[in-house]
Amino acid sequence: MATKRAATKATSKASSASMDFAFFRFLWQFYQSNRGAIRQNYKELTRKFLDFNNPEKNPKAFLRQPQFEALETYVLTREQI
Repeated sequence: MATKRAATKATSKASSASMDFAFFRFLWQFYQSNRGAIRQNYKELTRKFLDFNNPEKNPKAFLRQPQFEALETYVLTREQI
């Protein structure tokens, strides 16, 4: 009985993780296709912060590209609320 419960719990966690992954993948694709329009609505300080941390615009940026993409996604969710 305990193994059946554990198997059900593991399956629900796996499906939840895949749904979360799909949501964030879609969110990132949406952001990439509408980056210009979205950034226009950001505050000036936010745009400067993102430009400073962008490895493409600032070669001395501390963040690597995947970390910067996560930061952009976080800012998208925080600024739009």
